[in-house]
Amino acid sequence: MSGRIHFFAGIGGIGMSALARHLIAQGAAVHGYDRQPSALTKELEISGARICYGTAANELPQEVLDAADLCVVYTPALGDDHPLLSHFRSRGASLLKRSEFLQHILKDRQCWAVAGTHGKTTTSALLTHLLQSCGAQPTAFLGGVMNGLNSNYLKGNSPVCVAEADEFDRSFLRMDPACAIITSIDSDHLDIYGDAQAYRSAFQTFREKVQGPCVVHSSTGLHGTTYGLSKGDHRAENIRVDNGAYQFDWIGPEFSESLRFNQAGRHNLENALAALALAAEMGMDPKQLAPALSHFPGVRRRMDRIYSSDRHLYYDDYAHHPMELHVLIEAMREWHPKKKLTLIFQPHLFSRTRDFLAEFAEELGRVDELILLPIYPAREEPIEGVTSERILEGCPIEERSLVEAEDLLDLLQDRKPELLVTAGAGSIDRWVEPIRKIMEKW
Repeated sequence: MSGRIHFFAGIGGIGMSALARHLIAQGAAVHGYDRQPSALTKELEISGARICYGTAANELPQEVLDAADLCVVYTPALGDDHPLLSHFRSRGASLLKRSEFLQHILKDRQCWAVAGTHGKTTTSALLTHLLQSCGAQPTAFLGGVMNGLNSNYLKGNSPVCVAEADEFDRSFLRMDPACAIITSIDSDHLDIYGDAQAYRSAFQTFREKVQGPCVVHSSTGLHGTTYGLSKGDHRAENIRVDNGAYQFDWIGPEFSESLRFNQAGRHNLENALAALALAAEMGMDPKQLAPALSHFPGVRRRMDRIYSSDRHLYYDDYAHHPMELHVLIEAMREWHPKKKLTLIFQPHLFSRTRDFLAEFAEELGRVDELILLPIYPAREEPIEGVTSERILEGCPIEERSLVEAEDLLDLLQDRKPELLVTAGAGSIDRWVEPIRKIMEKW
């Protein structure tokens, strides 16, 4: 591997950056491209990656231009007509999708895969934490930065590898997991799948590829070991919030353990139950797993508490689907029932906004105050008539507004919300630190 040059097109993406970290840890030469610098690209550069931010081929490092053995790993989010991808194709370089390269890495490992419309990152991080705490020394590729680890990649010393099974672009169908979790099947990525039935069929196909135990949420209807808060082979009972944490009883097929879990949201409690269930099904001792759960540090941008004072609270979350917004709002109401909830939401993708316009309006209408940003396009061109204004028009609340990102801080400075949540999968994370800084002065 050391003689080969690897170039990651879209290296700043959360999944791509984990793969780049893995190669850097192996001592490989890693180069990459992204549209603009970010915290992830800066960390990669510190680790040894060389990254460019322009699309002209003549701006590529000479080492890449001259490479006799060049492997280009790319994210489908870039689009097939991206100038750099066109250049690499013209010179006959080896081009692999991110999922294809991950498949190559996993082929000699025992893959513990986590699939589902929602909860993949938190559940993968929980599984990684439990395995690490119990001495399994896994390698992990995560779709978010795990607090404590401060990375989306963990280099392990065993054959066990935790990896997210991403349904976008049908990527997860390239995997052959030793065991797996399927958290949910709620229609998404209809720009790829076309309709809900095709989306569900892909999960059924993935389920059949799992070689060993498969833990599935009881709502999915898939066969396997089931879990859920109210029913399943593994379930949580006697749930209560106590001093900033959940206390609950984990009821397994032939055991019961009392646990403490310090992450907000019953959806996160279900994610924890899924990770516990798979670890137990794979032979780990529930009595070891139970205390390990209480030390889980959480994941950045997943119910992530950014700031707290006597008068103000601020959380940041990755929620970008109506169901994710639903459970986010439910969590805020459960943990902070007496506070006025202000939500800043940046819709992600024109196609998703079009497909779930009514659902977005309904869920966002459940907060006390809504601040909407324009749609983040990511890989898409605008769709006529699909705008944030359309969501706003359908929201049944009085306190709602649409603002440009550059006016956001001034608006917050004027209103000083009591309980603030930012949500979305686009560029909204760039405002987290500036928001925290102004809140410290209130």
